[in-house]
Amino acid sequence: MRQHLFFRACLGMLLTWPVNVLADDLPVIHWGAAHFPPFWQVEDNQPPKGIFAEVQQLVLDQLSDYQHQFDHSNFNRLLLEMQQGKPLCLFGLTKTPERQTYLMFSEPFLPLPAYGAIFKQSEKHKLEPFLLPDGRLSLRSLLNSQNLLLGHIGGRSLGPDIDALLVDGRGRPRPTLVPFMNTQSYQPMMGMLLKGRLDIILGNAIEARYYSAKYDSEDLLSFLPFEESPPHFSAHFACTTGAWGQQIIANINRIVTNNALILAGVERMAAHMLSDNRRAYLQQADTFSQLSPGRPQGAM
Repeated sequence: MRQHLFFRACLGMLLTWPVNVLADDLPVIHWGAAHFPPFWQVEDNQPPKGIFAEVQQLVLDQLSDYQHQFDHSNFNRLLLEMQQGKPLCLFGLTKTPERQTYLMFSEPFLPLPAYGAIFKQSEKHKLEPFLLPDGRLSLRSLLNSQNLLLGHIGGRSLGPDIDALLVDGRGRPRPTLVPFMNTQSYQPMMGMLLKGRLDIILGNAIEARYYSAKYDSEDLLSFLPFEESPPHFSAHFACTTGAWGQQIIANINRIVTNNALILAGVERMAAHMLSDNRRAYLQQADTFSQLSPGRPQGAM
């Protein structure tokens, strides 16, 4: 009996040992993660949570030839480390000419809602002079107004067209724009909006719903899209440029062009939207899923 038990124990070790060794020998992808609710919710020594984390995991599950580790830091620091050549990957970035000098981008994966103005529902009347017949706002007019202050997360790209409007000819923020340091500043920025020290926050409908719920009032905040926001935005994966990043992006591209996976990501995003925004988003996503590789760009 003892010999039989010994034999079974040895057999179990032989069966499991190669699997563990192979898992430990897999190459590692280091994924950057910055605290930016509701998209990323980061806690020390824990895998990130949030909407983007849920969608990203759909792709990571398909990248079984790698181990995945998460490096927690603030968003601007992660970009700086990648600019300095540190091998990192991120999900949810906007593809801009400046970032393409040090990052390699995947094909677009996830359609995202348009950017616009988040504001207190009780102060919607302030925006009526800037409201267009189609229900969108003119960001250009808002920035030129001397009566309204707009809050924005510094380093966050809202797409090349909007980014260009946010700065003057010398590349400095417009006088009516109040830039905050990084994504961790979103909560203080929201506090200033609620206290009346800001009139608008630049963001999207998902953020408006999240912070309304956070303050236990779904009617607290409203959202209107900008006229200057392109009709389609999409989230990309991005890795530090070079042979390492090129190989990972090539593997990711074989995954993210799968329409079934795209639609699974869309379902996760849509679950976090109010019904009106959800309908518009699903129509946008339907168009997106029919496009060939090289879909429109955008995210953060």
